[in-house]
Amino acid sequence: MAWAIPAWAQAPLRKIGEADLSILGVSATVDPLNPSVPKNVASAVRLVVTAGGTPLTSADVPRFLGAGFQVAAELSGPGLPGTITIPRAGSPPLGDPLLLPLPPLAIGGDYLLSNPRIVVGGRSVLDAVPQQITVHVIDQILVTSVQTRPLTLDEIKARGIVLDSSAFLGFEFTLGLMLESTPVNFTFPVVFNNQGVSVPLPITPPPDPTRQGVSLSLPPLPTIVPVLLTGKDSSGQDIPLTLPGGAPVQIPGVLVIPGNVGYLKQFFAADLYVANGAPAGSGLVVHSVTGTIHLPPGADGVVGTADDPLSLPATVNGPQPSTMPVRSLGPDGKPDVDTLDP
Repeated sequence: MAWAIPAWAQAPLRKIGEADLSILGVSATVDPLNPSVPKNVASAVRLVVTAGGTPLTSADVPRFLGAGFQVAAELSGPGLPGTITIPRAGSPPLGDPLLLPLPPLAIGGDYLLSNPRIVVGGRSVLDAVPQQITVHVIDQILVTSVQTRPLTLDEIKARGIVLDSSAFLGFEFTLGLMLESTPVNFTFPVVFNNQGVSVPLPITPPPDPTRQGVSLSLPPLPTIVPVLLTGKDSSGQDIPLTLPGGAPVQIPGVLVIPGNVGYLKQFFAADLYVANGAPAGSGLVVHSVTGTIHLPPGADGVVGTADDPLSLPATVNGPQPSTMPVRSLGPDGKPDVDTLDP
């Protein structure tokens, strides 16, 4: 006897639901990859954590790596006795837990930052790439130079330097020369500063006196050096000369000598040039730079007294300051930018 087994019809499959499961890879990198830091200045690099190509904030990292994470690495170089682990014990916490602090380094040069990583519970849970980067510690950020040059009359006027009676004393001399039995007279002004030193006039010098009646075979006219006469006692000490009413007596004179004489009193421009010596791309921007000129004292050893060999001039805007800002050129070509880029 044969039994027939009925064939069950296979029912079609039906979808009752679906879900997408994203698998994201978590990685970490060091930023910047070639840091440059100034000597003796604490700094930091940052570990950038990404998941699926999206950067994570420090608040997102615990969801992937666990709570209470820390960053760590090893540092070695010429200013360290050996390899140290950073952050060092007792280092103050930074605002961002993904920042890896670098201690102040007293010796410039290249340092090696190795094995940057994220640690949870004393165990490394994520290594950053690259595993070694070079930290450049810069000895000198600002590179400076100074150039000086004499100012022309137009530049003195343009800078508003004040030339008044408080700084200068003027006289007019009339000099008579007897040449080949023919008297030659000419008049010229003389200016002294407030220290009794003759200075070049801040105006076009007077023309040479006429040589009419003077033989061309004679030597050139002599050089005239103005002086202020003073009195001295038997020991050689200066004696102040005064009138009966107490007013000072000023006796101008001139020395007539052959040849040429150069004057030491002059106005100069001192230009300070400053550059940011950090490597390009380092991100080390310098701002609020100032330069101060320190002038030498005179024989009394005190700066700011009458015998100083150099002094800052008075201008139409008041005394010229000894400290001034150092600025870089802006888009208009004028020095009006307060920051210096690498």
